[in-house]
Amino acid sequence: MAGIHDCLRKKRDESQKVLAQAEARMNTVMSRWDVDDQFIAIAKSNFIKDKQEFLKYREVHCNFMRSLGGPVIGIGLDARLYTCVAELNYRRARLLEDVFPDLPSK
Repeated sequence: MAGIHDCLRKKRDESQKVLAQAEARMNTVMSRWDVDDQFIAIAKSNFIKDKQEFLKYREVHCNFMRSLGGPVIGIGLDARLYTCVAELNYRRARLLEDVFPDLPSK
């Protein structure tokens, strides 16, 4: 079970890097967006709030998923948590990447 635990922890960590890259790219894309600066500022402000809310959602949702492990102990519960975090990180990264083409550059 420890091998699976380590693998899932690595997946979680990898997904965090993928998400961070997508978020950084989103900031870059918004900075180059071909609209008035006021709209860029609004979008960036809302993106900061969006990231904060995602982190809250991810924590609550993944703790819920972890709790569905019931009497499972330790590594089994962590595996549920790591899987959930990785999946949500990858989904969010894909959602952000899907927006990039819709924001034409200056």
